[in-house]
Amino acid sequence: MRPYLFIAPSVLGLLIFYIMPFMVNVSYCFTLAENDSVTPLNLFRNIGHVFTSYSFQLALKNNALFLLLAMPAIIIVSFLLALLLLRVTVSNAVFRTAFFMPLVIPTAATIIVFQILFEQSGFINHVLRVFNMNTVDFLDSRYSLLIMVIIYVWKYCGYNMLLFIVGINAIPKEYYEAAKIDGAGKIKCMYYITLKLIKSTMFFVIIMSLINSFKIFREVYLLTGDYPSERLYLLQHYLNNNFRNFNYQNLSIASLMTFTFVMLILGFLYLRRNRIEKGE
Repeated sequence: MRPYLFIAPSVLGLLIFYIMPFMVNVSYCFTLAENDSVTPLNLFRNIGHVFTSYSFQLALKNNALFLLLAMPAIIIVSFLLALLLLRVTVSNAVFRTAFFMPLVIPTAATIIVFQILFEQSGFINHVLRVFNMNTVDFLDSRYSLLIMVIIYVWKYCGYNMLLFIVGINAIPKEYYEAAKIDGAGKIKCMYYITLKLIKSTMFFVIIMSLINSFKIFREVYLLTGDYPSERLYLLQHYLNNNFRNFNYQNLSIASLMTFTFVMLILGFLYLRRNRIEKGE
């Protein structure tokens, strides 16, 4: 009985702040704005209404494009930084701290830096004016999505880099020595030893990168507000705006679809990892 008393506060908090709100959210999916009747038909009507909404389609497209660009970018950059720092023997701790610092810097301070760089009256446009070149509204141009990717990689690559360093350091050095004796070069050692033996680390990095990708909304929101340019309109904007408009049906459907999307990706990754570990 005593162990259950110790975990009771955590379980109670989980029920009150997570499970119960989630169930309320699901119940809104089965109701219409004009009445409170709960029927399966209302669910399909709400789903159809959300899917045919231009703002939802735009948000979904922007989130998908961001994931397609940001996920490979942050994994490649953080992995290369890890390899680079493993070769640096002088002031290694200083470099690790420097790359990890963006994660602990307050978001407001981060946004001030990027505002100074990319706003219409920012540093980059000031340089362009000095050389008599046309200025660019970076936050409302074709570069805006790229800026979002840069912010994301800059903020979270240090965390992923440390994970890769830990994973690579756990590989026995004897494997590399034996491979060199057999005539394997650096590329073969990288592919057949490093990448093969950090699969668990890579899996964890992908999951954390996926979770952190949804946190980029904080930076975008502070940079552009509730209604940014179409290229920066994300699913979290859609959710926030529906919440402010008291449109709980659309909010519930969109949030449940986002949850389902993330869970499907995580499920696919887990299945893929299990198949790789079994050698299939």
